[in-house]
Amino acid sequence: MEAATSSPHAASDVLKLKYFDLSGFGGLSGRGGSVRFFLLANGIPFTEEVVDWAGWGAGLKQEAMASGESPTGHLPLVYLPGSSSSSPPLLETFAILRRLAKRDGQYGSDEERDYAADVAADATVEFRSALLDSAFGGPDAKLSYTTSPDKRPHFYSVMEALLQRFGSSSSHAVGSSASFADAVVFAVLWDDVAVHGHDEALWGSNPRLAGFFRAYLAQPAVLGWCKGARPDLCDGAAAAHA
Repeated sequence: MEAATSSPHAASDVLKLKYFDLSGFGGLSGRGGSVRFFLLANGIPFTEEVVDWAGWGAGLKQEAMASGESPTGHLPLVYLPGSSSSSPPLLETFAILRRLAKRDGQYGSDEERDYAADVAADATVEFRSALLDSAFGGPDAKLSYTTSPDKRPHFYSVMEALLQRFGSSSSHAVGSSASFADAVVFAVLWDDVAVHGHDEALWGSNPRLAGFFRAYLAQPAVLGWCKGARPDLCDGAAAAHA
């Protein structure tokens, strides 16, 4: 991986993901981690340009907005292979994923399947928002998130219901083959476990979700990244709890 600089993007034959360096955040992949998981799971070669979290807030964000690189002031950004220094990157996580999925034949050819993937992805937004509040809150926020019926238990049961409704394979969030929703759902579950640990009771009461988490984590490239971030959550833990 390369560190973020202010130099123009150089053309490359390999896709480039630009996202925060979250190495000091306990294994969190972040919202943009779903893009990374998509690339890893689908064997798409890529490089990463990591951006310092504090540096982004201290001025890099404003530079990216002013230059037009990221008009929204958000990361991740994705530079497609062959794009030149004048080619704008892809913006916004779900839009990036849909674009990449379409390039990979996973989106745009089946209206019902696309709809199901969109629903599953959209359902993670509230989940991730509550999770981040608990991650960066104090002990009371963490306790409330893990024990309140309308927080962690609720989000797990919602995702369980959606996977049961739309999925026909334990390995995928919707349908019987890969979709961008796989990466989105896995990313929020991974981050939830990174912050709050595996919960045997939750996995046990949401078996479809547990099976999906285990199957996605078992993919070699995904498992390699997760082991590098939090080996304690991978070595037998997922299998034991799922």
